[in-house]
Formats: sequence, structure tokens, C-alpha cells
Amino acid sequence: MDTKKIGKIILISSVSTLFSALIIVGGGFFVYTSYLKGWVADYKTERQSNAVIKEAGKVIRLSEGEKPQVSMVLDAQSLKQNDSFFESAQNGNTVLIYEQSGIVILFDPARHKVLNMGMVATSSTQ
Repeated sequence: MDTKKIGKIILISSVSTLFSALIIVGGGFFVYTSYLKGWVADYKTERQSNAVIKEAGKVIRLSEGEKPQVSMVLDAQSLKQNDSFFESAQNGNTVLIYEQSGIVILFDPARHKVLNMGMVATSSTQ
């Protein structure tokens, strides 16, 4: 074989190998960073939830041994129209739902005030 042909074959195979390695490494990096971003976002949400639970616990005795589902009120007007429980709700308030004990709490973290409390409507309590 001619040395020019061998040189071309080596060059082409080297470039192909390098290109394949870059695709694999780039894909792996993308998957890793996507997973990491999801984990960090979950951690921040967990941290914020724990902070709200702690603040509400300073105002009212919360159910022990049970972690509530914590949600933020984003559209208070719609909630007020559909459920009287949210009559005094404002955007940014939080809702703590204790499913096992059946308690729901509307809490204003800015004013450190419980706005409303009630029972969770489940199929067994309806």
C-alpha cells in the first residue's frame, strides 16, 4: 500500500474516533448536568418547604410524625371563586396538607399568620 493511502486511513480513523468520543462525552455531560439540575431544584424545594413548615410550627402546633405536602398559592382569585376555604388567601401564601391526619392549613409566611384551617376532603371523609 502507498504511504499516502495509509496516512489518509489513519487520519480518517483518528478523526472518526475523536468525533465519536466527543459525542459520547458531550452526551454524558448533558445527561449528568440535567440530572444534577433536577436534584438541585428538588433540594431547594425541599429546603423551602422545611423553612415554611418551621415557620408555621412557631405559630401553631403541627401534626408530629407526618410531613405535609406544601404548595404555594399562585392564583388566589381563582381559588377564592372555587373554594371558600381560600377566602383570605393571597398569592404567595402556602398550603400545608397533612393527608394522614386530614388537616389543611393556609399559612401566610410573610406575616407569620395562619389564615385558615380545615379538614382535607378525601373519599373516606366525604
